[in-house]
Amino acid sequence: MSLPVENARLLAKSMQVASIRNLVAQSKAKQVLREVRENPENFPRFETTLDDRVTFAAYTMLAAGCSLIERGEVPEGRGELQAAADILESAHRTEITNNQTSALHCLIGAMAFYSCGQYSRAFVLINNVETASSSAGVIASFLRKDRARLISKLSAILLAEPPEFTESSEFDDWALAVCVARSVSIVTEYSFSGQAGLLAQADAILDDAMAISEGSSNPSYWWLARLLRLMLKDYGSGALWAVLPPYFGPDGTTEIESYVRLLAFQKPPVLELWQSQISALHLALDSENQGGVINLRTSAGKTRVAELAILQTLRADPESKILYLAPFRSLAFELERTFSKTLLPLGYSVSHLYGGSRFSGVDRELMNEGHITIATPEKAKAMLRAAPELLESVKLVIVDEGHLLGDNVRNVRNELFLEHLRLRAHQRGARVLLLSAVLPNAEDLAAWVGGDAKALVKSNWKPSAERFGNLRWKSSGASIEWV
Repeated sequence: MSLPVENARLLAKSMQVASIRNLVAQSKAKQVLREVRENPENFPRFETTLDDRVTFAAYTMLAAGCSLIERGEVPEGRGELQAAADILESAHRTEITNNQTSALHCLIGAMAFYSCGQYSRAFVLINNVETASSSAGVIASFLRKDRARLISKLSAILLAEPPEFTESSEFDDWALAVCVARSVSIVTEYSFSGQAGLLAQADAILDDAMAISEGSSNPSYWWLARLLRLMLKDYGSGALWAVLPPYFGPDGTTEIESYVRLLAFQKPPVLELWQSQISALHLALDSENQGGVINLRTSAGKTRVAELAILQTLRADPESKILYLAPFRSLAFELERTFSKTLLPLGYSVSHLYGGSRFSGVDRELMNEGHITIATPEKAKAMLRAAPELLESVKLVIVDEGHLLGDNVRNVRNELFLEHLRLRAHQRGARVLLLSAVLPNAEDLAAWVGGDAKALVKSNWKPSAERFGNLRWKSSGASIEWV
């Protein structure tokens, strides 16, 4: 099934020749024209049978990528899967509603995106593919984390009486659909229970599905089963049940179980951590360091990392306080809502101090009563002036949007305040974590905040795609020239 590593690499390399790259570039250009509903008569002279040719190239890359991951070369294999999914998206996304085959290709592409950690792109591409087959409906609902629809799709397959079969191919299709549904059902159970053996059961079922599809010469189901195995492997490696326990130890088992189940029952559920978040845990959850800088891209999950650092600090010392600095009231309000959903049910209260630069008796009571206090820098500064003793119980300071340091008046004042707060916090054994998506001098800030330039986690990964272009403003409107 899996190609040897060297063969897979040669196969991947064969797709990098100039002629293939030219076809891919044409396909992406054609996608843009389709998206803006340009009249096909105005299209350039694209290569004849362009969609078919790039689709063949995409499946060649999929074969190489799957083999590399299955042989342990995960980063290299993920790159091939992402490239293949990108091609399938450009060739078929705009044709989903017109062509059932395009819907199947987009389902395969979405699964490939998920398998290489591009979750947002998978979520977008999976749209409108449910009608491709019953298994497509199950996989789409699982990928979207739409639990109500997933249960409905699973029930329609697993609880229904087996139909009458007139041909062996009909039986094979039914058996394959049942295998896919059973494996997804078992993984869904794992998301609630955390029983690691369930993942192995699901993998074994998909192994059976691949054997059935090989025997029945059903390539579409073979790819579905193969990619679903990779999806579940990726999910298992990033699942909260697998990632968090080592950081919280045996004493934190009960609280972690409550936290993970709480997230599993949210709408939409949170079941795993992203690559960027996992890479930040060793710094954020190491209670022995002074803190540091977490430099993740926008939408790469900084808030969840901060939430886990808060949970660990409060679990270690339930009487401790957390001070979370948010530079804008809108951000502070959003953070309060987010933390109240996850930490309040665990017994940790959230209060806010934003609005003005005075510290009142009510503010004092709010900070005394809350475990987590979210404040603007101006309000926190007023608190330290009026009641410096409140900092005694603070064991973790989190500075959001930590790049707001510069030469305008507010940012200079902010930097002076952070320096004062950092010194006071470290004198009392509190940790300081600075979060930001944009830091040109991240190492310098890590040395400043954490006492070591290595107290830094930096990741360029993000869950969504980027497309660069030039915005041209004209008197009658604007246009974008894509690069």
